[in-house]
Amino acid sequence: MEAFPKISVQIPTFNQELFIKDALRSALEQRYENMEVIIADDNITNETTVTARDFLNDSRVRYFKNENNLGRIDNYHKSLYDYCNGDWAINLDGDDYFTNDNFLKEALDLISRNEKENITVFQANHNLDKIKKIFKDHKVISPDAVLIDGPTYFLNYYKVQRFRHCATIYNRKEALKLNFYSFDCLSTDFNSIAKLFLKGNVIISGKTVAHWRQHSCNESQTLDEKNLQKERLSIEQLSQFARPYFNEHQIKKWEKKMKAYIITLYIELLTKKPMTVRSLKYTVRHFSYDITYFKQLIRLIIRYS
Repeated sequence: MEAFPKISVQIPTFNQELFIKDALRSALEQRYENMEVIIADDNITNETTVTARDFLNDSRVRYFKNENNLGRIDNYHKSLYDYCNGDWAINLDGDDYFTNDNFLKEALDLISRNEKENITVFQANHNLDKIKKIFKDHKVISPDAVLIDGPTYFLNYYKVQRFRHCATIYNRKEALKLNFYSFDCLSTDFNSIAKLFLKGNVIISGKTVAHWRQHSCNESQTLDEKNLQKERLSIEQLSQFARPYFNEHQIKKWEKKMKAYIITLYIELLTKKPMTVRSLKYTVRHFSYDITYFKQLIRLIIRYS
């Protein structure tokens, strides 16, 4: 098994004592031997330390506690750059968990068998039929996975509209060159991974391998107009990064589509919260002739009427 690449499963956590056991168990139940599990504890209390002790007898597990609270993004960054040692990496937040024990084994096997294809990202939890329709030039590499040109995947991502950090394996050595997890926005994970799309090819799997646990403490639930502006700035930064790969028309179209996509996500979140006149006005003000947006607008109007 040593011939296979090493993967770092980094588990950044902050006040997630109720969930982190599920994350750790699911990581250690993976049937891939050449791995390390990194707990990056950003807590100021000792609850996670106590929980982690139950797992430290496993030689694959290493526990780090930050001296000061760094915040979500800086904790991601420090874990990847200072704590992890793998050739490949995956981020499993302390409140998420893997649902397929063969996930890492099957993914790394596909990556190894296609090593000449310059793969930078492996993503699962996708609707493979939808992916095949969007990317006509895909290459089937297994019954459940396809290979796609990375820049093409980047340029058409607004059609995919699905990203699960806990189901995304990426080339750590390439990631380190890109100052991963450094942009201050809620979707710093996508901001980082999207750059890797441009650096090689992508494997997309239709298997469900991980669960993103949604609860009231998710940072995604804090998406407001201030954070929405950061998301728009993130898209603009990605546009600048991608300019050498595409012509100006392609970049402008991508940026416009992605900003519209971000707004639909915000409106979708609004539909789950108590309605206000302000949120309704915001939705109407940013109207776009997009079917997803239109559906969300109708839901808001129905709730408010």
